[in-house]
Amino acid sequence: DYVTSPTAYLDYSTKHILTMTRMTGVQIDDIEGIKAQGLEPHDIGEKLAQNYCKQILQDHFYHGDPHPGNIKVMDGKIAWLDLGMMGVVSTAMHNFISGIVNAILSDDMFALTDAVFLYCQTKDDVERTAFARKVDSIVQRYKAADFGQMDLGALMQEIMDCIKGYNIV
Repeated sequence: DYVTSPTAYLDYSTKHILTMTRMTGVQIDDIEGIKAQGLEPHDIGEKLAQNYCKQILQDHFYHGDPHPGNIKVMDGKIAWLDLGMMGVVSTAMHNFISGIVNAILSDDMFALTDAVFLYCQTKDDVERTAFARKVDSIVQRYKAADFGQMDLGALMQEIMDCIKGYNIV
C-alpha cells in the first residue's frame, strides 16, 4: 500500500531504450521535502525498513543498491528506482538471517550464537559464552536507541567486526 516503482512501457521501448513512468517526489533523505508532503519522516523511515526487511525475509528478492538517490517519496509512497541491481536470498541465507533476526528480537543471544555457528566456520576454538556476551552488549546498545536514531549499518558492522575478531568466517 505504501510502496511503488516505475512501470515499464514496452510499446514505447526498444532494445536500446527503456521507457518508464517518470517518478517525481523527493529523495528519502530529504526530511523537509517529506514534511512538505504532509508526511511524518519517522513513519516513512519505519515503512522503508519494514519493506526492505520484507524484501529480504519474505520475498527473498531485494533491491541491491538502496541509496537515497534510488529511493524517493512520492504521493505518500516510497518509490524504489533503478532496479538494475537486485539480489536473491538463498534458502540457507534466509534461514541464517531469520535465525539472527528472531534471536535479536527475542533477546536470545545464545540462539544468535547458535545461528552464527550453524552457518559459519571457526578458525580457532571459540568460547561461545564470551562471544554471546560480546554480541549481546553490541545489540543492547543499539536496541536502546530510538528507531529513527538507530544506525543499522553501524550495528551490522560491529557484529561483523566481532565475528571477525573471534576468527569466525
